[in-house]
Amino acid sequence: MACGGWVDLKPSESSSGAPAAGGTGASAAADGGGASAAEGGVAATADGGHDSYAGPFKVLILSTSLGEFRHDSIANCQRMLADLGQTPDDQMPAGTKPGSQFTTVIATDDLADFTESGLKDYGTVFWCSPIGTVFSNSPLVPKGVPAVAMSALQGYVEGGGAWCGVHSATDFEKTGAFPWYTNTLVGGYLDTFLQDGTSGTVQVEAPYADHPVMRNVPATWSVRDEWFRMNRDIGAQPGFQILARLATSADNRPVVWIKDFGSNSGRMFYTSRGHAPAVYGEPEFRQLVLNGILWATRRLE
Repeated sequence: MACGGWVDLKPSESSSGAPAAGGTGASAAADGGGASAAEGGVAATADGGHDSYAGPFKVLILSTSLGEFRHDSIANCQRMLADLGQTPDDQMPAGTKPGSQFTTVIATDDLADFTESGLKDYGTVFWCSPIGTVFSNSPLVPKGVPAVAMSALQGYVEGGGAWCGVHSATDFEKTGAFPWYTNTLVGGYLDTFLQDGTSGTVQVEAPYADHPVMRNVPATWSVRDEWFRMNRDIGAQPGFQILARLATSADNRPVVWIKDFGSNSGRMFYTSRGHAPAVYGEPEFRQLVLNGILWATRRLE
């Protein structure tokens, strides 16, 4: 089942009330932010060594949607990320390494960016509500590329790269043709959802109240969204931690979850929120996503 329905037609705004800045065009870097690690973002440590998880970095955004439905909020997601990347050091959450600004690049639908060499300069990849079998069976991807792209993404994360996603990043590759993505990276997939625009309360799980991803995010906040029910208990899958859930739901409706693949491997951050454009203007949501990116890229501990 693909998500869809309720749409707020008002443009997203940043937490300051001004329209969020955004990138333009496929494979175009957004304005603002800083240089990638490959452009001098590796910082020296106190003992004279180098921290590969410090300094400015780049974010590769995937938004490809196959089929009849494409979220109207994708552009808002992209603008939000470009805006968050320009956050000054003194407005970053406490504990963030200095100089952790980032720039954004929009991935092309043919997955040309998803090769071992193509991903190496990115601090994280970010799924802005893509839908469908984009990696395993897309008419937009040339023959031979799917296997390369799937292998590259897996190698990137297992080799220390970060993956982040919102909303329909779990309404993605649901046929079983990319099992590593479904089972190991995100833990499951969208099964059903509550009516679009349904009111709900996001509640942080008590053991994770002090987790860096939830820093400066309220313990509870009431909002509207399209609330996902997953095909399995994500918290029961190896390595996954549920940080927040839909408070009023007794079934499997986690809202925020993460996974750390290990000290020499990558991290993932995901939230099921993000259906409508209005979500990307919520200060709490923007804080959550910024925290998630910084934690996943090991710039916030």
